[in-house]
Amino acid sequence: MEKQIKSGVTLTVTLSCHTTTSELLDNNRNTLNFIDSHHIEIVILDFSAVNVIELTFMKLYFDLFRTIQVSGRRAYFVGIRPAHALILVESGIDFSGIKFYRDADEIFGRSYAS
Repeated sequence: MEKQIKSGVTLTVTLSCHTTTSELLDNNRNTLNFIDSHHIEIVILDFSAVNVIELTFMKLYFDLFRTIQVSGRRAYFVGIRPAHALILVESGIDFSGIKFYRDADEIFGRSYAS
């Protein structure tokens, strides 16, 4: 079954845990302002560059994710590695209603397999 996702203006945000909490909060606010001012419809939060997941940062990223959804936009998580997934599951964060994808191609139903 192929996914049918209406195209819109898409923003991919490459996430990092190499920052302070206040810098991350500022970054989240700046991201939300950018999304609003540029009429972004789809936001992909990409964890593929994150080597180590810190729970404090994950909670802030989940707040960003949910804020994007509440503002009427579609948000997706991609690039979470199996080791990251284990930490997240053990954290007790509520993942109901959140889908995770390997990459953006999976979100849009594209396949490059022969």
